[in-house]
Amino acid sequence: SIASRQDWFLYGTDNVKPMTFYPEFHDTGEKRIVRGVVIAAGTPGDQAMEIALDTLFQHPNVPPFIARQLIQRFVTSNPSPAYVYRVAQAFTNNGQGVRGDLAATLRAVLLDYEARSEAPLGDYTRGKRREPLLRLTHYLRAFLPTSIRAGDPRFFLNYQYSLQHQVPQISPSVFNFFQPVFAQPGRIAAAGLVSPEFQITSETTVINEANHIHTATFYDLWTPEVVNPSLPYDSVTNPTLVHRTDFSAELALLERPVYTALENQNALLDALGLKLLEGRLSPALRATLLNAFATLPSWYLGTSDPNTLRDRRRELVRIAACVIAQSPEYVIQK
Repeated sequence: SIASRQDWFLYGTDNVKPMTFYPEFHDTGEKRIVRGVVIAAGTPGDQAMEIALDTLFQHPNVPPFIARQLIQRFVTSNPSPAYVYRVAQAFTNNGQGVRGDLAATLRAVLLDYEARSEAPLGDYTRGKRREPLLRLTHYLRAFLPTSIRAGDPRFFLNYQYSLQHQVPQISPSVFNFFQPVFAQPGRIAAAGLVSPEFQITSETTVINEANHIHTATFYDLWTPEVVNPSLPYDSVTNPTLVHRTDFSAELALLERPVYTALENQNALLDALGLKLLEGRLSPALRATLLNAFATLPSWYLGTSDPNTLRDRRRELVRIAACVIAQSPEYVIQK
């Protein structure tokens, strides 16, 4: 009925169903939009929407706007005007006369000189903070265990419990979790820079993210999913799934018998640096970790029990991975 549809139109909500057009609630009057375009009175709602979208799509401000947004999400928060221009040109024309080819646009974002050259790495204006969600998922993918439920390729995480400030699909507004023009007050704002991801960064969230990385490294990540989805939860016979990060490949580097302990430790840091920092582990961070290893008492790795020795070496791997993942080199993506 019209009444029930009106109630749903005004008050209903469904996070799964797509948005729906209600003809009976559409304003059929004439509409004047940007660029002097007039949508005639009586135009059906779906056609009016197509006209509006096509008009906006052809607006000259759209290519640089889309270009800047994509660069900020994938490469750096403060792209140069030249970088934005080059990507906007790819959006305007993919080389074959097609406007709005997102594949060509994203290719321009990722293959641009400013995205791939190491020259800007030392520039403090370059790079971006890893979003909390991407920081966690990147870390887990680096040490991803095999499927934790037989025959099920999905990877479950309870974000609402452990990452409240960026739960997927629960953005506080339609404009995402943070604004592209947000500038952290202080030195960033004073320098005329923006730092979008810092809008959801606080003392609390910094500690929360660090604790979650620590938990993922040394313990288990709990999920609400049960081992057997066809049966009800039972803590003994059908418990919930947990994730355990897999450091077996890194552990093997510390167990190589034909190399010295220091050579194995450097090999470990090379591997972790490749996985977490794209091979750019700084000499300072490497020295910090090697010094930490060197301060261990002789008995720590001098045990004759092979199981104890393996456990302690695994602990060294976890320490190194966790320290790297908490470092500014990892948190700020360049």
